[in-house]
Amino acid sequence: MALVLGLTFAAAPDAGVPARRAYVDEVMVKVRNGSVDTESERDRVKPEDVPHLAREYLSSKKWAEKTLIVELVQDSMDPVLTDVMWDALGVPDCSDDICWWVRATALSHLDGDLAHFSRYYEDRKLCRATLEKRLKERAKRKK
Repeated sequence: MALVLGLTFAAAPDAGVPARRAYVDEVMVKVRNGSVDTESERDRVKPEDVPHLAREYLSSKKWAEKTLIVELVQDSMDPVLTDVMWDALGVPDCSDDICWWVRATALSHLDGDLAHFSRYYEDRKLCRATLEKRLKERAKRKK
């Protein structure tokens, strides 16, 4: 009986997290080598993949990988992405639109309304102002 309880407790940290599909490993290989087509791959992301992709994001130290993961999960409002989106606010400026895409995605998620994406993405001044406000909130959260 004690052995069974020990196994139950050992599994407890992942309680409620669905098993990781092979797809997550496959797409992460593409993310790491920069060959992922996020537009087509995001249609293949299932709700049960989101917690695993969130973990991958939070364990990554590379913005190139992080931005691709945000693109993969951008259609999800899963609360497990909240820490991901707070972190994504720190995406560095870039020479293309991907940093603005990530910011608009993160701000929309944190607003609780993905319909805000277009407004943030198209209005860089609004995006920057809202970003500054959220970064102040993030600083308070970390204290």
